Amino acid sequence: MLMSSTAFSAELTQTCKNYYAEIDKFVQQLAANEETKALADEIMENYPIAKNKHMSLPKEAQDRSCSKEAAELQEYQQMMAAEG
Repeated sequence: MLMSSTAFSAELTQTCKNYYAEIDKFVQQLAANEETKALADEIMENYPIAKNKHMSLPKEAQDRSCSKEAAELQEYQQMMAAEG
């Protein structure tokens, strides 16, 4: 069975690489605080699943998804900073 080259990317776009770099930094910050360490552990439990899911998407879909999730992460970080 032949697959079109747009079916699966098999690697992350730069947008997704940047998003996952931000997730890495965020998780390190969470892990450094006892109150948020459990959240860091939960994120890391789902991390490889999410990353593989993104890698299986066509590049345009990866960019859309990672851009949306990066914006949500930024909003969440701002909310946490305002509370903290």
